[in-house]
Amino acid sequence: MAHAHASVAVDIHLVSVEAASHYHAFALIHSLLATLIAGFAIALGFPHLPVRFAVSLEFAIGLVALACLQNSWLRRGLVPKAAMEKAALRHARLTYAHLKLKARHDRPLLLLYCAKFERHVEILAESRILEPVPEKTWLRIVEEFKPHMRDRREATAYAHLISHSVDALAPFFPVTGVAAESPAKPPHARRNWLWRRV
Repeated sequence: MAHAHASVAVDIHLVSVEAASHYHAFALIHSLLATLIAGFAIALGFPHLPVRFAVSLEFAIGLVALACLQNSWLRRGLVPKAAMEKAALRHARLTYAHLKLKARHDRPLLLLYCAKFERHVEILAESRILEPVPEKTWLRIVEEFKPHMRDRREATAYAHLISHSVDALAPFFPVTGVAAESPAKPPHARRNWLWRRV
């Protein structure tokens, strides 16, 4: 990353996370659902059970489900794809906003964001970066990133992601000629799913 900063007049950040969210809300939702299903099953299958025992059994099943869903991989397996995409998009933008607060004022900001569990990669940048560099360039970079991640060659994938981004930026942002800072604007996005669309 130090080489990238020395090669182009852009503040480049690579952020790779295991997951964009802990999804704790889904553990609670599914444990409550398990409790309700257990209640219906007990009421229909064992109608003569004492009410206090039936409620206690239902409550115990709910606690067991909640305890099992503390396992992150089991919990994440119950998350819908739409919720995963929203979580990745939200976390990427929050990360960009956090970096923007600390970014250098003399260089535009570029965020290379990857959420591995969601299989999501996104490039967030200011308009002064995305205007000179065409969209097809970023899409090509993302497409070249996919096979390395599919093959679990993460170090190679990130190295290529950074180097190709630097190559795309170098003609427009040489180190000796930094453009004047433009007014802050919402980040533009270039995003694509990783493994699913291959």
